[in-house]
Amino acid sequence: HAWIFGKNLRILLKWVILFVVIMIIVTIILQSFGFAPPMIKINK
Repeated sequence: HAWIFGKNLRILLKWVILFVVIMIIVTIILQSFGFAPPMIKINK
């Protein structure tokens, strides 16, 4: 069942990457409006 696990892992990885990208975009948008989350600091 290694191929099933590998396929699920790729799907999971795709969702994790998508989630991270969304979080980065949201953080940049919030910082541009002055609402910077304290845990994530992006230097301009």
